[in-house]
Amino acid sequence: AQPKLQSQCLWCGAISDFERMTCKNIYRYELTPMAYQAVRERQIVGLNLASMLRNRHTGFYNRQYLEHELGRDLYRWQRYGEPFSLLLVRIEDFEHIRLEHAAEAEEYVNCIFRALSGKLRILDTTCVWDTDVLAVLLSGTPRKGASAVARKMHDDVVRLEHLYAIHQPRIAIG
Repeated sequence: AQPKLQSQCLWCGAISDFERMTCKNIYRYELTPMAYQAVRERQIVGLNLASMLRNRHTGFYNRQYLEHELGRDLYRWQRYGEPFSLLLVRIEDFEHIRLEHAAEAEEYVNCIFRALSGKLRILDTTCVWDTDVLAVLLSGTPRKGASAVARKMHDDVVRLEHLYAIHQPRIAIG
């Protein structure tokens, strides 16, 4: 009935229980004209939350964010019975691709990951779980719906014929 309150430091990531925290006064400051000028010239920019949630190389959400969203969906399932599905999509034969086509391996994986996520809903959360594994959280989606999504993903990857020169793309979905 009572949620457990915690806070997390945005600087170091430390998590503290609310009861153990101490109150600290935060004072108000005014920007000088020089500071206003620096902001206008984009020498000082604010916190970009999107950059903290996404992997800067792939554009997919980071693993911490996916785990956070997974916890929220788990809570919704326990509380309201709302379904969700988690798909882990692995690129098969990746070790062979990495060894035989090292220069193209990263783009090969990124191309497959883009194809896998291209038709997902805005509510779905994707993250690179491992070098060759994409995690896809399908909020509000029961098993039958997840199976349909998995079939579409498989079909989309098979159609990536331009990758056949490197290796025919194949995926395993669990």
